[in-house]
Order: sequence, then C-alpha cells, then structure tokens
Amino acid sequence: MVPAGAGVRAALGPRSAVFLEALRYFLARPATTEDVPLVLGFRLGF
Repeated sequence: MVPAGAGVRAALGPRSAVFLEALRYFLARPATTEDVPLVLGFRLGF
C-alpha cells in the first residue's frame, strides 16, 4: 500500500485559513472497494 495525497489552503487573514485535503491509497493488488477521505477544516489564529 502506498498513500498519496494533496490539499489546498486559502488564507482568511494573517493567521486564519480554510483547507481541503484528499488522501488515496494505491494497493499492490486489486480491491473491491475504494476509499478517498476528504478533510475540510479551518484554522483560527489569535
């Protein structure tokens, strides 16, 4: 299994941002299901 991912981030201010990440697992043999988790979040800086 080899994990690979990507993400984007958009700044909302000098210390705050929102982000979206995706992760995919590449398997060495065929699988009957696939899972691609997406994470959406935000960071608040004070």
